[in-house]
Amino acid sequence: MDQEFLQPLTIAFKIFKQLGFYQTKDSSKRYRIYGFLLHLFTIEPIVVGLTIPFFGMKSILHLSDVLCIAFTYISLSFKSLNLMMILDEILAEIEVARELIIFMNEKQSKFGYIRARMKSVKRIFLIYHFSCLLTVNLSPLAMLIFKRGPPYTIPYIMWAPFDYEHNFYGFIVMMLIEYLSPLIYCGAMVAMDILPIFFFNLSAGLL
Repeated sequence: MDQEFLQPLTIAFKIFKQLGFYQTKDSSKRYRIYGFLLHLFTIEPIVVGLTIPFFGMKSILHLSDVLCIAFTYISLSFKSLNLMMILDEILAEIEVARELIIFMNEKQSKFGYIRARMKSVKRIFLIYHFSCLLTVNLSPLAMLIFKRGPPYTIPYIMWAPFDYEHNFYGFIVMMLIEYLSPLIYCGAMVAMDILPIFFFNLSAGLL
């Protein structure tokens, strides 16, 4: 039951470790620096690039498009930093729950319900992650097929220090940024969102 209990978080923690988010008191200085630099150079520039166009928007439609994506990355920035700061507390809570399940070992009938809850959490995670990856892959593909230029159009409006609307190579650079960044971080966003769902379902299973 111990492994089944942690199963929904296995993929989530693997993603956190790869992206440098798995910052605990035992993490090495090298890993901490890696996580900080990756965050600084891959998330924050996107946030800046998405926020700057907000001040020059004259169309409500364009404004809503910018805000939608900008707030997604701003929330990713804050949530990932918050995760780094409180991960030790999250792991401590998971350990308490694990010990409680071991203590309740004699009540086997209870485990069936908890097992079903954990399978449900894993299923939600996989569906959510798949839909996120599908969106990330289809959006740039649709732009390349249906929005030929010049002027070139990228999936969402972003400021850049170069002209990408009339420069093919600038357009390719922006397409790569807008494709690779969400491809890398959509898993992290899903993983962070699954944590409260995990604890809610675990609590419901222990009641």
